[in-house]
Amino acid sequence: MNYDEIKILCDKQRVPIKELAAKCGITEAGLHQMLRNQSMRIDILEKIAEVLSVPVSIFFGAAPAEAGDTGSVIAQGVQNINTMNMQPEERAKLLGEMVDLLRLTTEAQQKVIAAHEAEIQRLKAALKIS
Repeated sequence: MNYDEIKILCDKQRVPIKELAAKCGITEAGLHQMLRNQSMRIDILEKIAEVLSVPVSIFFGAAPAEAGDTGSVIAQGVQNINTMNMQPEERAKLLGEMVDLLRLTTEAQQKVIAAHEAEIQRLKAALKIS
């Protein structure tokens, strides 16, 4: 898991660690200790993701959207999750979230493809090409 990503996102979104901790129902010292020890309960991680408006999977190697190749990003995230010491229920939940993310990405890609295909058909019709 990439604990540094939490700090990076806080900096980018101008969310002080103290504020993040408060919104997660923990102390600032507690959050700093979790980050330093690189150990965190899944419910805290989920709350952090919610506060920062990112999917939990981003902390497991799923890079931001500008990374491009979503499939390999998710594969890396799955690999990272599988190396972590967590309860099977927690692992299943995170893997499920990654599958949902992949489905959403695939659906969005299919919509773009359909739009491009429709545009090609429109252009062919306008140019009278079959």
